[in-house]
Amino acid sequence: RGPLDNDDLDEGFDETAFARVLIERLQEVPQGNAAAGIYHSLAVGICTFLFHPHLITPVKEFEQHQGRKRVDIKFSNAAEDGFFHAMLEAPQTRAIAVLLECKNYTREIANPELDQLSGRFGHQRGFLGFLLCRSMENRERVIAGCRDTANDGRGFMIALEDADLIGMLGMVQNGNRAAM
Repeated sequence: RGPLDNDDLDEGFDETAFARVLIERLQEVPQGNAAAGIYHSLAVGICTFLFHPHLITPVKEFEQHQGRKRVDIKFSNAAEDGFFHAMLEAPQTRAIAVLLECKNYTREIANPELDQLSGRFGHQRGFLGFLLCRSMENRERVIAGCRDTANDGRGFMIALEDADLIGMLGMVQNGNRAAM
């Protein structure tokens, strides 16, 4: 009954050690187009680890509109409580799925990247997504762009850079997953 626990899958699984390995792997991935696939695959693993059991069944390169559009990662929202459940129940988000776009850029995130993510939202999936990027030179501008999208009624985006993912993984590594 309910979601599987780590011990149900692998008895004695040490999530603190696994979190440390994920941090190390993330820091090893070079920025740029050549390593985009590596970053993308690692993002699937990190987000699955951080957000399970709320977000499940990740699909990499999820096709929309008969392949005319793609989402880097689509998770099904199975949350029964907490933030993701609230986003599933809220009429503004209806987050049946949570979409992630991954940008392994060496350059700053700009409006086209924000517009790309919001353009993947819809009534069949919902209106919540994450934009994962390596770093944000001007975090305030990126957040303002996310806020503009929400204020325009086009959906809700959360931008996370490596430092944010490392911070959440660090909480798990320190045995404080609940603080995430």
